[in-house]
Amino acid sequence: MKTIDYGDHRFEVTENMFRVGNEEVFYDGILASTATNFLGATHTFVALENQENIQYELETGISWFETWVVIRRNGVIIFSDR
Repeated sequence: MKTIDYGDHRFEVTENMFRVGNEEVFYDGILASTATNFLGATHTFVALENQENIQYELETGISWFETWVVIRRNGVIIFSDR
């Protein structure tokens, strides 16, 4: 599982060594999205933060046998290890 901390929040992405199958994204320990992954997937979900709906988009993929993640918060990239 890949873990990314952003402020007071934590994103966790399940990883599969073959990079195919079901992928899950957890936001602060709660399942936020599932997607079928074939060398990558895109997850979108809305989280309530300080009484405001925040849209997250989390994109995953593979590069040289490593999983990369890009996270957007309301359209702005807040994390990338691509």
